[in-house]
Amino acid sequence: MDKTNLKEIWESVTKDYDNRIVSSANDHNLHLAVFEGEYKWHFHPNSDEMFIVMEGNLLIEFEDGENVSLKPFDVYLVKAKRVHKTSAVGRTVNLCFEKKEAETIFLEEHS
Repeated sequence: MDKTNLKEIWESVTKDYDNRIVSSANDHNLHLAVFEGEYKWHFHPNSDEMFIVMEGNLLIEFEDGENVSLKPFDVYLVKAKRVHKTSAVGRTVNLCFEKKEAETIFLEEHS
């Protein structure tokens, strides 16, 4: 595998949303996500999802009303099957580690 510089990748992103796989290990992928705004309510039935914030602030909301606010270098694990949505406070860069075969189920109607 070639060397990858994550900061060079995220600094080159000009879109409001970009999520790409930057590396893989065993049966997991490492995603780099750069975004502004909100991501839809969803869950992963077959994989935990680990967030590592690199830049900006990320809010993770859960359907039970719990909220977790992450700042740079914070790490948080969302367990499989837990319904959540993420919101970027300004431009946010995070790493996400999950199974290669992770399914994402979106909730169409959710308050």
